[in-house]
Amino acid sequence: MANQPHLPLRTGSRPRTSTDLPHRQMDQQPDNSQYVDAILAEALAWPSVVGGPSAISVEGAVALTLDSSAAGGPPEAFMVDREFCHVHAQGDYSLHAALPLPLAVAAERAAWTEPHFLVKTGHAPETVVMIYAPRDPAEHDVVLGLVRASYEFALGPRAQRISEVTNIHLREGEDMSIFVVGPNDGEQSGGGPIRCRIIEDGSHTEHRLGLIEAMVPPGPVGPPQHLHRDHDETFIVTEGKLRFTSGVDSVEVEAGSCVTVPAGTPHTFSNPFGEAAKFICTLTPDLYVEYFRDLSKLPVNVEGLLDPTDIGRTMAKYATEVIQ
Repeated sequence: MANQPHLPLRTGSRPRTSTDLPHRQMDQQPDNSQYVDAILAEALAWPSVVGGPSAISVEGAVALTLDSSAAGGPPEAFMVDREFCHVHAQGDYSLHAALPLPLAVAAERAAWTEPHFLVKTGHAPETVVMIYAPRDPAEHDVVLGLVRASYEFALGPRAQRISEVTNIHLREGEDMSIFVVGPNDGEQSGGGPIRCRIIEDGSHTEHRLGLIEAMVPPGPVGPPQHLHRDHDETFIVTEGKLRFTSGVDSVEVEAGSCVTVPAGTPHTFSNPFGEAAKFICTLTPDLYVEYFRDLSKLPVNVEGLLDPTDIGRTMAKYATEVIQ
């Protein structure tokens, strides 16, 4: 594979693990839970992640699940319901998680994981693995990268970029490159009369930031007023003039202006003026990039317009609500 995951080899021999259920790591444990606690704390800050008791593991195990608003990955991205990872308890600091199969294979070869006991019996998909307990800061970083990959796998629409994301997390001591997108480059997307160009899809920013450019023709067409639950947006108008609306209030914004829309804020935009307008929009984090990809797949009517119901349904996949 072009994006074959790169993992350093885990130091030492593999730990002993149980040969029946519950599937546990029997030795090579850290002195305390500080490393898995740090991993849980970071994971619980990711969009759409919910923590709680595991539905399938031992008493006291902490599960990471996706809330119902998140776009779901394939069935093999989950162990049960929307649970994609859990950390064990009772002195065992190993984890179980679902990983994309190429990464699951690479992680096993590098001695970071082994197949779940139920994989060996044919009762779980090959994507489900035990991740050995992290014993030091360096192992913490690798395990965090694997958990992040499991999260991306569970989200679904971005699963094709997991290998690249994992490389960013796991390769230490390498220089980061800059990435340039020319004025005629990027991914054309969007639907209806508003055309979009994806400039940064998050694959170069560990998904902290996405960036799109949109051209809005004159006329009343614009998205329904809506709010985002899991990301902020900033609009930088680069050409023409736009009208931004939040609730019942509207403001006219000229080229060179910036409009910031925090998560939870109702908003929309339109171009009731005589010339086309253009803006660049930042998405932090980048989850909503997939919305613009999905728009390009929606049907249009004889006037070239999208169905508002289709737009609302697509928004809902990415923690976004239409304001009635």
